Amino acid sequence: MAVPPRLLRFLDQQHVAYHVVPHRTVYTAFDLATTLHVDVRHVAKALLVRADRQYVLAVVPAHARVDMAKLGKLVHARVVTIAPEAAIRKLRVLPGTMPPFGSFLGVSVVMDRSLTKVRAMIVRAGSSTDSVRISVRDFMRVESPTVGAFVVRGNVPAASRVGSRRVVAKRAKPVAPKRGRTNARQSSRRTPRKTARR
Repeated sequence: MAVPPRLLRFLDQQHVAYHVVPHRTVYTAFDLATTLHVDVRHVAKALLVRADRQYVLAVVPAHARVDMAKLGKLVHARVVTIAPEAAIRKLRVLPGTMPPFGSFLGVSVVMDRSLTKVRAMIVRAGSSTDSVRISVRDFMRVESPTVGAFVVRGNVPAASRVGSRRVVAKRAKPVAPKRGRTNARQSSRRTPRKTARR
């Protein structure tokens, strides 16, 4: 499924420079980063959450988890929960393909401060086989998001920091013990047995 034409028209109307990025079918932003061999900090995911009685798009790095308590303070809401799939479908978006453009979907946007440290990011665009690369500056110009720190702090997986296909795919191979060491161990194990017989 390609990026919906209505979303591309929206980006064109907003004078956003974008690049459509094709990839295999993925359903999470983290899988998208892994598939494209891109640093997870340069891939953003948009989560639709319910803050009291309104819906909000929370835009965070692909590997991050939202701290609902911090998000609630940022948007001045007492109860913040993940929106049900029914609410997502009302926006005419398939689960797992949520674009971060709240002005396109008719909801407000909050963005984690960590994304302001990168120049460009890859985001979902209503498709499981195509995403979009845009500049963070263009995104902030179009959306004017509320920016704050509301993700759970944690380390970025080491393999996800590397953009190189060769390094990401590389795995350590088990090293077979050398014959000399093996024989030495075997001989040391046999010695007590001979001594015991005597």
